[in-house]
Amino acid sequence: MITWKDIDNAQRTKLLKRYLDGVPAEVLADETGMREITLRRRLQEWRYIIEEKKHRAKGSSPKGEFEEHWKLFCKLIGRDPTRPIPKTKVAVEKDSRKVVVLCDIHGKPYMPIQEAIRDEQPDIIVYDGDIFDAYAYSKYAQKMILPIEDELAHIRAMLEYNSQFCPRQLLTRGNHEDRAFKYFTARVDTEFLPLIKWNLLELAAEGVGGVEVVENRFRYLLPGGEAIEDAFENCWIIILGDAIAGHANVARKGDTRSVAIFMEWVDKWRLQLGMPDPSLLIQAHVHGAGISYGKGGHQILIEGGFAGNLHALDYSMDYGHVGWRPTVFGYTTFIQKQVKKEWKTDLTSVRFNLV
Repeated sequence: MITWKDIDNAQRTKLLKRYLDGVPAEVLADETGMREITLRRRLQEWRYIIEEKKHRAKGSSPKGEFEEHWKLFCKLIGRDPTRPIPKTKVAVEKDSRKVVVLCDIHGKPYMPIQEAIRDEQPDIIVYDGDIFDAYAYSKYAQKMILPIEDELAHIRAMLEYNSQFCPRQLLTRGNHEDRAFKYFTARVDTEFLPLIKWNLLELAAEGVGGVEVVENRFRYLLPGGEAIEDAFENCWIIILGDAIAGHANVARKGDTRSVAIFMEWVDKWRLQLGMPDPSLLIQAHVHGAGISYGKGGHQILIEGGFAGNLHALDYSMDYGHVGWRPTVFGYTTFIQKQVKKEWKTDLTSVRFNLV
C-alpha cells in the first residue's frame, strides 16, 4: 500500500489542487491506494504547510486575517454575517474585581447558570476548559448529539451575549477541545478548510471584544538561578493574582481529592515555573463540587461543578461505571482586591453557587 512518504512534493500539490477543485477524497484514495481518512488528513496538513510558507515569505501570519473568513464562519454556524457583534461592556479601572468561574460547558451552556451569572455582573468570566464536548466524535452513546458547527454556534452566542455585561472573558482548554479539533480537521467539508487553521476556541471567540484564549508561557528556573525562557507552554490553567483555575486531566474518587492532586502538582512545579502559591485553587474536569480549607483557612481548594447540558454526561449512567460522582450544577465566584499592584483574593468572598 502506498503511504504519504512515497509521494513527492509535486504529486502532493497536484493531489491537493484536485481535492480543492472538488474531487472527492474517496476517488483520490482509490487512485493512490491510500486510506481515505489518512489521505484527507495529509492533504489538509499539506495545505497548511504550503500556505504557511507563503505567509512567511510575505512576513504575515499563517492564519491570515479572520475578517477574510468571517462570512465562511457565519455560514458554518448559521449566523447572519450582517448582524453586528454586540458592543462589549467597557472595563472600568478600580481596585477590586468580581470573578466568575464556569467549568465544563460541553458545547451547550446550562441556561439557568447563564441567567445567574448575568445577575452577578462580573468583571471577569473564566471558562475553565471543556467548553466544547465534540459529541459527534465521542466513543460513548449519547442522547444528545451535536455537530461541531452547532457547538460553535452555541459557544459563539454565549460569548457575544456575556460580553454585553462582562468586559473580560478568558477561555482555557480541556481534554474535549483536543477531541473537537481532531474531529473538525478530519471531517470538515472542503469548503471550510481555511478555518482549520484556527483553534476551535479561537474560532468561537474571534472578533468578540474582551475575549482571550489563554496561552501560558513559562520559564524554567534552574537550581543555580539561571532561567530558561519560554521553556514550557500550556493552555489549561489560568493565573489571576493569587488564584489559579485549571482543567487538570485528573479525576479521583472522593470529594476534593482531584483538586488536592492538582494542588500537589502546583506545589511541585510552582518554584520552577514562577507560579504563585495560590490562596485559591479551582479544578474543573470532575463535574462534581466540593470545598476544602488548607493552611488554617488561608487557602481554599474548590472542585468547580458543571455548567453545561446534562446529556453530555449520559455515559456516566449507560455502562455501569459506578465510580462517577453525581454532577453538581453551579459556578464559583470570588472578589479580588488590588494590594500594592497585586491582585489578592478575599477568601471570605469565595462561594460555590448551587443552581
